[in-house]
Amino acid sequence: MSFELCESRGFDAQAIDRRLRQTGLAGPELHAQAEVLQTHVIMPNCDAIIDGFFEAMLAEEDFNAIVSQYSDHARLKDTQKNYIKGMGIGFDRRR
Repeated sequence: MSFELCESRGFDAQAIDRRLRQTGLAGPELHAQAEVLQTHVIMPNCDAIIDGFFEAMLAEEDFNAIVSQYSDHARLKDTQKNYIKGMGIGFDRRR
């Protein structure tokens, strides 16, 4: 996984690691925590997470205008679902 956004804001590998430790997302149990997050939180609630996000976004006129012009809701939901399914997987791999 690339940390280009972090690096563009001046966070090098040390700074990223320090912040992960501050949040408790570091150490030997990290992979187990990520697996629990993925299997017990993200996957069982994936559709509800996406539906809630889109419900909020559909209330925004700008969002609807952009989506109507460049995509459609079903396609965006599929893209979001694929993204969410990847959360917590491979998060610690550097380039």
